[in-house]
Amino acid sequence: MADLTAKQESACLKYLECGDKSEAYRYAYNTSRMKEKTIHEAACRLFADSKVTARMKELRAGIKKRNEITVDGIINQLSVDREFARDLDNPSAAIKATELQGKSIGMFAQKVEVGGPGGGPIQTFDIASLPKEERDALLKELWGE
Repeated sequence: MADLTAKQESACLKYLECGDKSEAYRYAYNTSRMKEKTIHEAACRLFADSKVTARMKELRAGIKKRNEITVDGIINQLSVDREFARDLDNPSAAIKATELQGKSIGMFAQKVEVGGPGGGPIQTFDIASLPKEERDALLKELWGE
């Protein structure tokens, strides 16, 4: 473990909880007289510190290890679930377990086609090139104002 102050450690733990560096900084330090911009800058400096970065890496590694999920583990559990569904004479659940096993190893890749009307190209245009009246009307329509 990196040698951190109590406040640095507290900020690290809060950041893991909330995912917001500024919020973590506010939690660990007295920021009552600081502007938001100053808090953000101080939080960025704190989390850029090599000791804090090392500690965050340690904490994340611990979380990853505790919550380790592998493809093999998922496939094995789905095999158990499939057999259980068969024992209960529930073919739809057995089929679903089999399908999820296949998806887990990439057998059933979902294909999504992106395109414009009729499969053609997506039409684009530069809104800035429109006359002001048309641009304002389009923006009003898009934003509902």
